[in-house]
Amino acid sequence: RTLDRNNDSLVVLGSDGLFGMVTSQEVCDIVKRAKTPGQAASLLLNETEMLGSTDNTTVLVVPLFAWNKFRDRDY
Repeated sequence: RTLDRNNDSLVVLGSDGLFGMVTSQEVCDIVKRAKTPGQAASLLLNETEMLGSTDNTTVLVVPLFAWNKFRDRDY
């Protein structure tokens, strides 16, 4: 896949502990609230814990060219 510098904002790498608890759309909605990739990963981990996950969970959020383009402005 060729990356689009104007529209590709991030890549989320996650284990089944993440994607077994939340949908891809929920991941996007959560990440949009974060100011930094580290905060995004923390929010995703917190979400799995709030949903009652007992599985080990790994999350890595990699910012790309358009990281700030899709951030929610209210957070």
